[in-house]
Amino acid sequence: MSKILSDQGGKYTVPYKGSEVKEIPSNMSKMKQIDELTDKLVPQVLHKIYKIVDREMEYSDIDFEPDGSECVRDYQEAHDYIMTQLLNKLIS
Repeated sequence: MSKILSDQGGKYTVPYKGSEVKEIPSNMSKMKQIDELTDKLVPQVLHKIYKIVDREMEYSDIDFEPDGSECVRDYQEAHDYIMTQLLNKLIS
């Protein structure tokens, strides 16, 4: 095991117990960039999924009409449930 000299994009690792100093492969910085890109995409994708679920609920035969405050809560709970189910199915 070794650790990175710098968390700001260091190029070398500190050896443990007599091992040699090794250069960090360039794909490590690519992985960091990919992670940053992913972090930027998550809110956009969730927003689009939220809107799709909302639209599909409007066109559904299921009665989700928010007439009173209790119906609004029921609508939101149903929306949250559908979002959770959808994301779980996408993961599996």
